[in-house]
Amino acid sequence: MRFSYLANISEIGKHGPKTVNKGAQGGSSVEQCVLQSNPLLESFGNAKTIRNDNSSRFGKFIKIYYKDDGTISGATTSHFLLEKSRIVGCADSERNYHIFYQICAGMSAEEKQALKLKNAVDYYYLNQGNCIQVPEINDKKDYKELVEAMGIVGIAPDIQKTIFTLVACVLHLGNLEFEENAKLESVIAKPQEVIDLAELLMVTPAELEFALTKRTMSAGARGSVAEISLSAVESNKSRNGLAKDIFSKIFDWLVSQINLSTKQISQGEGGGMGASKFIGILDIFGFESLQFNSFEQLCINYTNEMLQQQFNQHVFVYEQEVYVEEGIDFSRLEFQDNGPCLDLIDKKPLGILPLLDEQGMLGKRASDENFIQKLNQTHLPQGKPKEGVIQYYSKPRFAQDQFTINHYAGEVTYNVVGFLEKNDDSLHADLISLMDSSKCEFLRKLFPLAAGGAAAGGNAARKPIQRAGGKMTGTMTVGRKFRDQMADLMLELKATAPSFVRCVKPNNLRFPQGWNASLILNQLIYLGVMETVRIRRSGFPVRRSFEEFYQKYQILTRKINVSKEKRASMTDKEFCEVILRFIARENWQLGHKKVFLRDSQLRILDNEARKITSDAAVQIQKHVRRMVQRKKYLIMREKVILIQATVRMYLTKVHFRRMRHRITLLNALARQFVQRRKYLRLRKYTVLVQSRQRGKVARRQLWYLRNAPKAATKINAQVRRYLARNRFLKQKRAASIVANAHRMRKQRKAFLDLRKAASVIAARYKGYRGQRKYKEMKKAATVLHAVGRGFLARLKFGKKAR
Repeated sequence: MRFSYLANISEIGKHGPKTVNKGAQGGSSVEQCVLQSNPLLESFGNAKTIRNDNSSRFGKFIKIYYKDDGTISGATTSHFLLEKSRIVGCADSERNYHIFYQICAGMSAEEKQALKLKNAVDYYYLNQGNCIQVPEINDKKDYKELVEAMGIVGIAPDIQKTIFTLVACVLHLGNLEFEENAKLESVIAKPQEVIDLAELLMVTPAELEFALTKRTMSAGARGSVAEISLSAVESNKSRNGLAKDIFSKIFDWLVSQINLSTKQISQGEGGGMGASKFIGILDIFGFESLQFNSFEQLCINYTNEMLQQQFNQHVFVYEQEVYVEEGIDFSRLEFQDNGPCLDLIDKKPLGILPLLDEQGMLGKRASDENFIQKLNQTHLPQGKPKEGVIQYYSKPRFAQDQFTINHYAGEVTYNVVGFLEKNDDSLHADLISLMDSSKCEFLRKLFPLAAGGAAAGGNAARKPIQRAGGKMTGTMTVGRKFRDQMADLMLELKATAPSFVRCVKPNNLRFPQGWNASLILNQLIYLGVMETVRIRRSGFPVRRSFEEFYQKYQILTRKINVSKEKRASMTDKEFCEVILRFIARENWQLGHKKVFLRDSQLRILDNEARKITSDAAVQIQKHVRRMVQRKKYLIMREKVILIQATVRMYLTKVHFRRMRHRITLLNALARQFVQRRKYLRLRKYTVLVQSRQRGKVARRQLWYLRNAPKAATKINAQVRRYLARNRFLKQKRAASIVANAHRMRKQRKAFLDLRKAASVIAARYKGYRGQRKYKEMKKAATVLHAVGRGFLARLKFGKKAR
């Protein structure tokens, strides 16, 4: 991301924003070379660890040079301390370098067959961590991007093939197994693997087997040569040493090739790296404190100690410059110098790393046990340590092969097992001669002999280690080389204006919105942020301009009795001085442009301002509440008056209705009385008339009955009988119709039930007949097929079919 940003900015300066994408897809420009160097170095120098799937296992310092117009003119890359121990093994749930898995997953079947490659899980160097595939990493896709990047940085296809061949050789080396014969001499367990490996290295199998299982020693003035057979353990060490050296040489060559390619491209574009303007990006390992800390962790933490010292000095100097510029007294400003810790590690002749180099010069007498004893004798304090004195070196109580260093980030305990082996960055002469005898020109350039190194050109010739009876005599150890690199890097950093970027990982589970407080605190300590905070707090960490300070705390001036005329003529600095009377004098100072306060002093001013604001808020709230309550009272009063008027109106209306009802009732009773009296009088007269009339009719009827003939009576009787019979017959016909309709409904229901049952029976019968017919046809078809197959078989095979 860093390189993409810088490259895109440079492309914008060259072509304008509209053509940035075209430039990014074009040929090998300086920007593209810088960009493509990143995936190349990641493939050969990054690996999956417990905490990070793409952890950088080396440090690098990239200097990107710029022209006066802001475009990139060139770049150089320096690297530090590649983790060689990972090449021959890694911890559980971790992987080796990405390149090994990429060639196993990305190469075609023909390419893998040519390099005799198998699956990644079949190689000892790769299967120790029990982690071959990572969900977030696509090795096949990364291999294609790697090949493209190698082409962009100027690596020819034949050189690419040679590099991948040597990487495959490293994997094959890891699968070599050694056994011991009756004389305890090392022999190859599977000779065919030596033949395959020798074919890839372009050496003879006999020479390869000899270099891995034996060693030649020269002794005496005449230079007589003796052959010494190695044990299986020593052969394994030689095998691992050769694998580590081949891979590290390839990595060194890739870095130099990137620098060479960038230089050539920049010269072709009319640029160069002679310009003094550059942006340097230092990407280096962070402080490590693991359960098992070895030589690599000591070098890593030594680097972080040096960077922390430079960082502290940078922050301290920056603080001093600010105070001097503002005219502030900074006599109390101090920081904790980790110089004694650095002296403990690298100061000659008694530092830990110099003592380690000295121990390596002792030959067979050198051992990790003697080294830890030497450290304890040299650095353990005698007697009871003084109070207040920091002890940078200590020894665990029950461990004999460990020592503890008090770093700026805390105490780290190191285990010295393997220190001497990891510090020895050399191969014995037989392996170097074997590499020089290879028919592969690229491999010979990686391992030049001391005699032919000056004439070969390119990389400086390597001085192989010379041993006399196992004694190391004059070689560049890992610790010494690393100390020299760090010294050069510090000189480079001190000559620049550094800016520090601290990356903090919120959690180890890699899920969003996750916050692990203890993990983050440890990282802040390891990154030196806490020490920076302590330095800032020892001085005046709070800084505000006069205008900003006055605008924020001008409310505090209300407590100071100052006339309006004087307020109008006061400056912001005078107002600030008036405001600062609320805190103690030793906790603040006024500069030329800013107010300087010690830590936590703003809380005092904030509390005072909060009190004034709170009192004002109480007064405002009181008046607002009074106004709100008065408004509520007036509204309630108006509503009460309205309710009272409505109630009075309702009561008056009810009273009116009641009185009107009573008056109406009284009038009705009076009218009733008058009308009833008239009615009773009329009724009396009417009854009298009716009685007279009914008596007259009754007397006339009686006379008729007494004097009427008998025939009329007979006729009346027959008429009544006829009418009665007609009514009877009509009712009888209606009853018959109702009964018939009931019987018809009952019979129809029975008929429908019978028809439904008949339909079910018919359907079942039809199904039965169809199934039976199907079975018969199936049986007949089977017989026909059998007869047909028999006939065809007889036609084809004749008598043999019978």
